[in-house]
Amino acid sequence: MKRIICAVTMLALCGCAVPSGDVLAYRANMDKRTYVMLSEEAAKASIGYVEGAIEDDSVVSPIGFSLCLGAVAVNSACPEVALSRLGLSEEGYKPLLDCLNYQDGESALRSTAFAQLIHSDGSLHYVEGRRQQMMEEFGISSIESSVGSYENDALDLMEICLGKRIPLPSLDGVDFSTDLALVYSALRLKDSVREMNSEQLSFHSVDGETLSLEGYAGRRSGEIYLETDSYKALKLVLDNTSLCLFLPDEGEYASFDLGEAYVRLLNESELVEADVQVPYFSLETEADLTDQGKAVKEGAGAMGKLFVEPLESVTTKQRCRFEFDSRGVEGEQVTVDVSVPTSGPPTPAPEPREVVFHADRPFYFVSSFIGIPLFAGLYSGAK
Repeated sequence: MKRIICAVTMLALCGCAVPSGDVLAYRANMDKRTYVMLSEEAAKASIGYVEGAIEDDSVVSPIGFSLCLGAVAVNSACPEVALSRLGLSEEGYKPLLDCLNYQDGESALRSTAFAQLIHSDGSLHYVEGRRQQMMEEFGISSIESSVGSYENDALDLMEICLGKRIPLPSLDGVDFSTDLALVYSALRLKDSVREMNSEQLSFHSVDGETLSLEGYAGRRSGEIYLETDSYKALKLVLDNTSLCLFLPDEGEYASFDLGEAYVRLLNESELVEADVQVPYFSLETEADLTDQGKAVKEGAGAMGKLFVEPLESVTTKQRCRFEFDSRGVEGEQVTVDVSVPTSGPPTPAPEPREVVFHADRPFYFVSSFIGIPLFAGLYSGAK
């Protein structure tokens, strides 16, 4: 059991990975590229994941889920097949991986670099010296784990890597002391807003109901602003983060290239300063990704090597929260896969919650850290 827990804990904070043999050569190539180039690649990749997952009228970004399962896919015997089931390509996956792994000072996303400790054949039986070398290459000073249950192990590791505990999503019918859970991704973004004056602004849904907002609108002066025939774009500069908002003209639904729009925000010659109103909002979703997880695991042989006995995935859930108000911008995303031995009784999968916030027209946002997108989403109340 200790070996299983150790393997699961090692994978817990992976978030994403590439074959270890490619690490040094690929990162050397990455260093030759500029922040702008990395931003463009990451924006296009993350936006593609969002648009590829649109169902009905609202969707939460599966970016972390795609990255973490992409890790298993790239390390599997048939990476092309496994990645294609995610709607990913290796070319689109690796740039975003590198952006998330980029270590600048005390980056809060060291947990993504932890993925490099997975060997290309899926084995975690490393020679200690090599593991320590890889940890040093990716700016990880130490990895420690408590002797308690897996839940405590995972939370302790997240606290070490992220600097703050992120509680696991509440899963009815799951006993973390006996069931195995993989915390695939734990991304967190937090920043403060400079001085902002607020005024009331109300939104209404398509059926006339008033939206439930955490705050009101802020009038920001001198912000970077872009207006075209089909959309308006705003880049809010915070202390260490920028939040990019894209508002299509009313009645339009993703009728423009969101990746191209983000790149245009990097071209200062096209931008103007303006006083604009920005809605404060709080988004909270919980998505059931069990079916997607099963499809990927069928083609990802590396995951099976982590366990002594076959495991059956009971449920894969992703919880996302994103908030923008007068205090700043904050977002977190945790994906949890709960599995039990195939011989054990099945655990009922909980029903997913609906999106709390709906806009009366498509609402896109991309938040960034030093110009690199980390969290992307699309929310729409359009019928």
